[in-house]
Amino acid sequence: MPIYRPRMMAMLSVPVWGGPTERVQQNDSESVIEFPVQVRRATLGRGDHNHADELEILVDWRDAGVDPRLMSNAIVEFYLGSADENNTWEPTLLNRRFVGIATDVERVTSESERQVTIKALDFTTLFLESKPFPPDGIPTYGMNLEEAWRRIVGHTGGKDVEGNWFRSAELLMDRLVPEGVDSWPPSLSRAVSSRLVTDRIPVQQETDAWAVWQMCCGILGLISWIDQEHVVVTTATNLYTRDDPPVMIWGKNISSIREKRNCALAGKRVCVMSYDPLGSRVLQAFYPSRDQKGTKVVKTNSGTKVKEKAENQADYQVFEYNGVSDQATLDHIAQRVYEERVRQELEGTMVTSEMWTETASGDTFDLLNLCAGENIRVDLDQATMDGLGMLEGIGERTAWLKARGYEDSVAALLARNAQALHKLSSVFYTKSVSTTVECDESGGSYDTEITYCNRIDITGDAF
Repeated sequence: MPIYRPRMMAMLSVPVWGGPTERVQQNDSESVIEFPVQVRRATLGRGDHNHADELEILVDWRDAGVDPRLMSNAIVEFYLGSADENNTWEPTLLNRRFVGIATDVERVTSESERQVTIKALDFTTLFLESKPFPPDGIPTYGMNLEEAWRRIVGHTGGKDVEGNWFRSAELLMDRLVPEGVDSWPPSLSRAVSSRLVTDRIPVQQETDAWAVWQMCCGILGLISWIDQEHVVVTTATNLYTRDDPPVMIWGKNISSIREKRNCALAGKRVCVMSYDPLGSRVLQAFYPSRDQKGTKVVKTNSGTKVKEKAENQADYQVFEYNGVSDQATLDHIAQRVYEERVRQELEGTMVTSEMWTETASGDTFDLLNLCAGENIRVDLDQATMDGLGMLEGIGERTAWLKARGYEDSVAALLARNAQALHKLSSVFYTKSVSTTVECDESGGSYDTEITYCNRIDITGDAF
């Protein structure tokens, strides 16, 4: 087993510094003050693309023990890695794990402790907090995705006391990074009839800037998230691990694991409906598709009555996604909705103290780079597989697994499904990743908690 020597640090970039007089003088300046801080403890949480990643660090008061008001809107860069056998480690772009904005700074000074806690969110928060989003910032179908992004960024922010518009997200204006997208930048007009290209895309009232951007991506069947200072636009979240996922093995590099299945979702299929104002009709997309037999009238949430296929109606969950008038685009969206929903059938959580693991092909994978939406393989070690194959009774298998350190629920699950384990997919989909690190004079501690769910099984059956 490798030996890890956790090392971390943070770099703070403060836009203005000093007392009130100095702050007023610097308000019109582009300069910032940058300084490193030593981090005692850190927790980094990564969730899905609709939420901002979170960082909480505990630092020495001598590094950042100033008035918390002076650190408002500070940019936080967080670096984390492992020192080599000579205890050598330096922060670089390769081990930078987070870039975001300080949202909460707390200073504690007492006889027993002097420390500062800094909480930060990644740049997604700029768009989530820009609410309600102004109508002038909503793109039209005649724009391409790059033009839509620039319009949204240009209206993400608010107005100052003099009524002037300030754009808080301008630093991301030219940071789009397409991955696996054909014909970049795609036009939003692909989703509708040519007669609607001058219309604004439909969004809910009182929505935020991020929801508007996700709507633009969604109608093209794309997904987007912010990765440090870049905005990724792609067809799927698992591009980096789809073909060669990292491998986690029970009994080897997993400290603990628990799994559960949501039986209420098992087998449910998806119907997506979109109202086409040009043709005064409702388009329907089913995934997985079914036989064209029988119809009945159903009512959507907006009150629109449409004809729906009657056969196996209870097997379909109906969603509205208005604003799409192209059937092929809606079919693709239905598939995406199904994939997102069916992933919730089985959910598990594992904890590991490893910083690296091997991929399916044998390459080294840095677990500190693992994000939500990636593929990950969860296997049994070969000794466990061989042992289960030699035992016949469920009770005997359960006792044998518990003796090897497996939790009661996991041991019972594996014992019941021992004969079918080799037939089930071991590739899962990460929902969230949370890393906690603590460093002190005696060394440090590290662990990562990974929450995952099952990938796609078109039959609706999942382990």
